[in-house]
Amino acid sequence: MASSRTIRKPGKIPRQNPKALSQLDGYKRPLVGSLSANLQRFGMEKVAKVESLQEIIEEMTESFSARLILVENSVQSAFVLLLAENGLADLQPK
Repeated sequence: MASSRTIRKPGKIPRQNPKALSQLDGYKRPLVGSLSANLQRFGMEKVAKVESLQEIIEEMTESFSARLILVENSVQSAFVLLLAENGLADLQPK
């Protein structure tokens, strides 16, 4: 039977064979659903999104860069105000 061959050799399934892929999906979905339901009964939660370490580092770097630019702009604004308060507005960096 073709289905038993498909199950025994999952690495050999041609990706262009929609019938075999559909059949495997038909076996897999109920198992995954059942496993998920049982895990939830024991207090396990589904993970919404799994991030790789690289994604976390990139997110932190972007956040840090944005804060650094904000601080740089704030310092520059404070410098301009300080110059203006002391009557040295004509010494502003261009």
